[in-house]
Amino acid sequence: MNIELNTCYTRMTKKVYQLKAGTRTVWELIESEISNITKEQYTSITNDETLRFFRRLGGSEYALRGYTRVGYLITELISKNPNKNIKIVRSFNWCINPDGSKK
Repeated sequence: MNIELNTCYTRMTKKVYQLKAGTRTVWELIESEISNITKEQYTSITNDETLRFFRRLGGSEYALRGYTRVGYLITELISKNPNKNIKIVRSFNWCINPDGSKK
């Protein structure tokens, strides 16, 4: 099965965590959002220059890569703000239809 990246959408699950009061390593979920994004939006979010830009601002960006139906791509992006008290985890699930169903 040959799947073109241009015809695929990805489901992005965005979870926002905040450090629990009085702790250094315990994160609590404060917001969760699921959306379908296009290849262009995915490229904009995971571009190496974008990741470097946020690192220069003082935050941290971790890109976890894995094998998907369309190749070896970033499957999870973990971002922390410069204060290290907010963490955003974006997970990408490839090759879904615009309505959210699997191909």
